[in-house]
Amino acid sequence: MTALSPYRIAGSHDYMHDGSMQSQQATETAPQPFVSLLEFVSEIYQKEPELLSGNDVLWTFVNFAGEDHTNFQTLVAFLKMLSTLASTQEGAFKVFELLHGKTFRSIGWSTLFDCLSIYEEKFKQSLQIAGAMLPEFQEGDAKALVAYLNVLQKVLTCVIFLPAPPLAPFLFPP
Repeated sequence: MTALSPYRIAGSHDYMHDGSMQSQQATETAPQPFVSLLEFVSEIYQKEPELLSGNDVLWTFVNFAGEDHTNFQTLVAFLKMLSTLASTQEGAFKVFELLHGKTFRSIGWSTLFDCLSIYEEKFKQSLQIAGAMLPEFQEGDAKALVAYLNVLQKVLTCVIFLPAPPLAPFLFPP
């Protein structure tokens, strides 16, 4: 999310030679094999969630796939995959742990909440000035925020209602 670290449009440096509209369209339709791979993994585990159980190879892939997103498209695809993987209690807990810990440098609950705090402050400041426009909200930021919130919703839905929720110490500190 650009509030913390700006993401560039995927492949923008490859296609933007003359700044024309045709170059912009090429950027938007550039093939993105990594995004396709993440979407494919999401589809598999959405249709066969029982394959998540004890699947260490999958979680190794997730650890590698979560690093160094240079554009919002790959970040959003990764978060959508995490949302799919969080559709079971085991998957939801693993996703929670991944985003709670230091597994990824730029992806985690702290990133989500830091960005929310930054935008909250920007919106508060704009509301204090009479006639001021609301601050700009980049498309990539909006898509990433929606994807993060979907992951959060899935995790909370699958894990919070257990008799003794394993997330209770994180969510409800003593």
